[in-house]
Amino acid sequence: MSKSKHAALVAEVASWTHPPGTLVHYWPGARKGDPSKGKTTTEACILGGHTAGVYIEGAGFVRLLHVELAPIVDDACYYILDTRQVVGNCALWWGVDGAGYTCNLAEAGLYTRAKAFGDRATDVPVHRDVAQANAVTHVRVEGLWRDEETHARLQAASAAKQLAEERNNELSESDLQEALEVNPFDGDFGPSDLTVLRDEIVTAAKEHRCSGCEGKIREGLRHRCRVEKSADDGLSSWRWCHDCTKKHVGYPYGCQCSELR
Repeated sequence: MSKSKHAALVAEVASWTHPPGTLVHYWPGARKGDPSKGKTTTEACILGGHTAGVYIEGAGFVRLLHVELAPIVDDACYYILDTRQVVGNCALWWGVDGAGYTCNLAEAGLYTRAKAFGDRATDVPVHRDVAQANAVTHVRVEGLWRDEETHARLQAASAAKQLAEERNNELSESDLQEALEVNPFDGDFGPSDLTVLRDEIVTAAKEHRCSGCEGKIREGLRHRCRVEKSADDGLSSWRWCHDCTKKHVGYPYGCQCSELR
């Protein structure tokens, strides 16, 4: 194809400035007889490097030479935009028959030109082609929770997010080691033959319950674990979550844990 022919195709495509969703009349074959009516689904483009056209709903690709805009009549083809407020970044539209307002274009009312161009300056008429071309689809999260499989995945994602936040707030290694220097049961008169078998910072291989606040110690989190042995009580073990371990550092006189024994 010559450069001049290609330039002509590019110019033909550029001349079609109408967005997807534009109402058109078109002739799928030879331009004879009455045209068909339809709505474009794409912007104009060059197909196969040799034909300028546009895709039309139910008809496929049609040459631009066989497409023309549908005549504009004063039917209900305007949405009314209330500019007094914006919900997030979403436009606020008049509802059907003027009943309330909505951000959902599918629930908005369509009005004639005479009605849309009213007296209130804050109400702006927007042609449906323009509004629909700028519409996006949002998914309501609460609806996803009603699907059992998606519900499980969302729960797992929520737990992962919480775990990441907890890890970001973890004490430094120096703080953790400082916590080990504090006896959480200081001042408690335990068994005379009490032996501390283990008192260290560990990583949870599974979920545990905190001996201090009774909250969850999630798998993968660093926390304090203490194991003691005595003739009377046998083996006893305690685990403290991040927040309770932090209190061990802040309160060097036992952190009021003596009642746990």
